[in-house]
Amino acid sequence: MRISSEDLSKILAEIKTSAKNLRVRSIWQDNDQRYGFYLVSDEAENDQQRLVMDVSLHQETGRLTLCPAGPVDKKVVKERQRQGNNVLNNLRKYLEDALITGFTQVENERIILIDFDATRDDGLEEVAKPRLAIELTGRRTNLVLMNERNIILIVHRYGRGQGGRDLVTKEIYTVPEFKGKASEATELTAEKHEGLLGLNRKVFEILAGDEEEAENQSHKGRLAKAGRKGLKRLKSRLKKLERELEEADKADEYQRCGELIKIHHGQIPKGVSSFKVMDEFEDPPVEKELKLDGKNDLMDQAAALFKRAKKLRRGRINIETRLGQSEADVEDAAELLETLTIVEDDDEKELARIEQKLKNLGCGLPAASKSKPQVQENQGPRQFSSQDGLTILVGRSNSENDKLSLQIARGNDLFFHVRGSPGSHVVVRKPKEKSVPLETLLDAAVLAVHYSKRRGSGQAEVSYTPCKYVRKPKGAKAGLVQISNEKTLRPGGDPDRLKRLLASLQRKDES
Repeated sequence: MRISSEDLSKILAEIKTSAKNLRVRSIWQDNDQRYGFYLVSDEAENDQQRLVMDVSLHQETGRLTLCPAGPVDKKVVKERQRQGNNVLNNLRKYLEDALITGFTQVENERIILIDFDATRDDGLEEVAKPRLAIELTGRRTNLVLMNERNIILIVHRYGRGQGGRDLVTKEIYTVPEFKGKASEATELTAEKHEGLLGLNRKVFEILAGDEEEAENQSHKGRLAKAGRKGLKRLKSRLKKLERELEEADKADEYQRCGELIKIHHGQIPKGVSSFKVMDEFEDPPVEKELKLDGKNDLMDQAAALFKRAKKLRRGRINIETRLGQSEADVEDAAELLETLTIVEDDDEKELARIEQKLKNLGCGLPAASKSKPQVQENQGPRQFSSQDGLTILVGRSNSENDKLSLQIARGNDLFFHVRGSPGSHVVVRKPKEKSVPLETLLDAAVLAVHYSKRRGSGQAEVSYTPCKYVRKPKGAKAGLVQISNEKTLRPGGDPDRLKRLLASLQRKDES
């Protein structure tokens, strides 16, 4: 059931009556389309009033409700604190500890504007009066954060909004032109409900339940659930490898303890669990306490320490290789989950592509749950035209990145990639006996940022080099290359340049 503009009006009226002077204490995501804001009011009669603002951008059950906060497990709190992505991090940066100064509904629309006072005593806050727009407009649900001049800082769904507006960073936010009539109240708000925020609580119970049911049934929802579960496993594996590497770092310590036991074994009494000796390996020598097993022979203990040190050194390279792969897998899985947030629910081609990639990472759906056929992704690189008329190619996947940079590209073509961030490989076709103009370099750099995890960032740095200086390390995973002789660009976040480039895309089966 979709919420109506009249429903929102009633919900908002109750919020304004029941909750005042709310301050944001923390922000998290319950899933890729749902944000939680933990709010505290200092105006409660007896104690601080603790509330949770639930913002869902689900296309069918999108909502904004405010409910009393219940008890939360400490493990859940810690897990929420570890969450992080571009949108969530920026919401925290600008809104945590900010005071809500007003809720406003755009007339006849399912759009709520929330104003904040984020002024700090130190005067260092970048945006003193941020504003958050919650758009619950069907298929175009969105969350937009802007500054006091209505310049967009961050967008949940980057790109086109309701009414053909450009919801991109650095653009001025405007509300859509109203062309219809206000939607009447639904059964969600037909009855009155007693108690603190009673109507909000009732709407939340109904829509949150419907959303959970829809998520369990939809292809996208099941993918997101499986991906989050798989990402958790990948992070656990990464932590285990990090512990193993810490243990491998102790190889020299075990070796030294064995040597000290050999040197001083004549002085160490039998049966002791520890003994202090002078460590001659240090300059100057220092006193060191040896931990011993009083039941075993000292020389056997020394031999065991030597054996352990040798084993740790031998396994260190393998651990480092697995650790690097595990870090890359965690990044890839997190990136896929973030990409999933902007995919339309009925875009089965893109959902099938993401499902295959999650499966490759061990984060896919259980075999029995699959209901959609796999779609081959051999579509070829995206092709754009620069301002100077040169061709710019952009890879769609890790395997296609390899093919583009190492097979399709010619030696003097230029390779582009965002430094320190996962993303597509970008190649500019260099004309014979001509250099590549600066505007084309900037165009390619902007596309590299747009098709990377740094999308929307105006500070991203892009490396570029002739493709002949791009090579594939032996045994490296798909999409991972090494470059040399590179130069760097910082293209900034020019929305006009990006719009021009996206308009030049040669559309075959672009999704």
